[in-house]
Amino acid sequence: MDGNFYLFTKNRSKGFDGTFLVFQVPNKEGDFQAKLIGKLKLSGGFSDAAITSAAINSTKDKIVLLNHKNIQILTGFSPNDFSKAKIQTQSLNHNSQKEAVVFLDDKTLLIADEKDKKTGGNIYRFPLQ
Repeated sequence: MDGNFYLFTKNRSKGFDGTFLVFQVPNKEGDFQAKLIGKLKLSGGFSDAAITSAAINSTKDKIVLLNHKNIQILTGFSPNDFSKAKIQTQSLNHNSQKEAVVFLDDKTLLIADEKDKKTGGNIYRFPLQ
């Protein structure tokens, strides 16, 4: 977005509390220090709140974060400050090791999960509310 990569940490700390950090890195060749531009918190346990993927819509005003059970929709952020972002959680009504999300269009997501011994290995079409 706007010449930068945005990195959303996957919190693996003991005593997991849903906190994640947002870093900005220029999208160009060179050596750069990641700049911290937000510290936010998601509700729930690891499967509800550990981020596995992120995507931004075409108008750059909505970012979705993916985890095993939910998506979180971020709005109200600016390119250099995510600290005031509003977060809305939308349940996927399904628990699997989801690892990839992309906007098909501004109202539809494609989500992929990993295959384990019994489930997964699918791509899902998911409408945003």
